[in-house]
Amino acid sequence: MATVKESYSQANGGYLWNFENQEFSVKNAKQTLGQNLDLNASSNTFCWNNWVQSKCTTFVWRAVDEKIPSLLALRNRGMNLPNVTCKTCGAADESAHHILIECNFAKRVWEMISSWLRIPVVNPELNLKDMLAELLEVQRCRIIRKLIHAVAIQTLWSLWKSRNEKVFFR
Repeated sequence: MATVKESYSQANGGYLWNFENQEFSVKNAKQTLGQNLDLNASSNTFCWNNWVQSKCTTFVWRAVDEKIPSLLALRNRGMNLPNVTCKTCGAADESAHHILIECNFAKRVWEMISSWLRIPVVNPELNLKDMLAELLEVQRCRIIRKLIHAVAIQTLWSLWKSRNEKVFFR
């Protein structure tokens, strides 16, 4: 393990740290970070909705980046899982996208939700981020769009809870 020797001085108007004979300043760190950032990359923005419980919104925020513990994600994190097939439909590997949009059960739920809200049917080819963005752009007034977004988040949470009941409480 490397040892860190700190030496504070007022050189160039800031503090300097000496790490194995390399000097770092806040200014140099900022410049290095600026060189490594791709400013043209699309930002990963997520629209939070205060009409939904924060645990549901946080879940969807994590699901957008495939960070929920689906079987495929767990296997990719190093767990020894020989079978990562969806326990609900058995048609494909269980990823966040599959559980929440692509699974036959999820498709039926989204068809019913779309009918109930009188919105276009959710396209299972879209990723979760694009699907939520599409729902926020439905031709309705701002309050109705927020309501549709809240229903979508709650639906995604309910699909996850349903999956968990199927997997853990057989």
